[in-house]
Amino acid sequence: MPERQLSAPASGPLHLTVDAEHLDLHVRVVPGLSTAEIVLTGDQEMLDTAQTTGAAGAWTLKVRTAAPITGSVHITGRRTVINADVIHASVIMTGSATVIDGVSFGRGATLIGNNGVSGSTRTTTGPDAYVRLPQGSSLTTRLRSGTVRTSGRLERVDHQCASGLLVVAFAETVRARSQTGTVRVLSATQVDAKTLSGDVKVIADGPVRAHTLSGDVKVTTGGPVDAHTVSGDVKVTAAAPTQIDAHTVDGDITVDKNGHPCTVRHHTVSGTVRVRG
Repeated sequence: MPERQLSAPASGPLHLTVDAEHLDLHVRVVPGLSTAEIVLTGDQEMLDTAQTTGAAGAWTLKVRTAAPITGSVHITGRRTVINADVIHASVIMTGSATVIDGVSFGRGATLIGNNGVSGSTRTTTGPDAYVRLPQGSSLTTRLRSGTVRTSGRLERVDHQCASGLLVVAFAETVRARSQTGTVRVLSATQVDAKTLSGDVKVIADGPVRAHTLSGDVKVTTGGPVDAHTVSGDVKVTAAAPTQIDAHTVDGDITVDKNGHPCTVRHHTVSGTVRVRG
């Protein structure tokens, strides 16, 4: 698979910002590394158009994949007609035809939109970015879709994604906003995470705010907790004396004070509440 290697314009810790339509991002903090590095893999057009800018301890990567194709997919013969405003990152299989990211495969298949493709044998590959950062670095992500996974200790993670998964191994501060997707933080000092649809699972030392509309919330921390979901369960485990607010509309609430003197406020409309000492 084609790849492109990039190096930061200056050595030392930096704040990396990644801006992409779709990207699977793998970030690793490497002790002793002096200069940040990125390896991009994907189709050649994406590699050629990827841009980086940097100044004064900041580095920005912009990745633009092929634009979504607007219009309709018409598969005739042994056919299905699919109408959509945007065809993006989708796989459609029917009869002898397959449509991937708006590209049709199979005899008799025709794509009608901004680009017409007939009997195409071209394949598209979702891009990946493999990032190595020096200790003391921070990460900001602005994705339409994709996954973000980190390893090693980051100072700060600021994540926004319409649809995707976030897994943070270790960061001092995590802020996450997602429309659809799970947020998992394995170790942090402070976390503020919100998703409309998906689970939020956090292990932290300090304050945690974890909100979702549809999904479960699971928090273990020694700091104050604000855990909310509309449809899902809430489970909070205290690692120190603290204040816990746990709320759900349709789901169970479980609070384990773990022997600590905690102040607990809870509310559920349809579900069971368990508070254990």
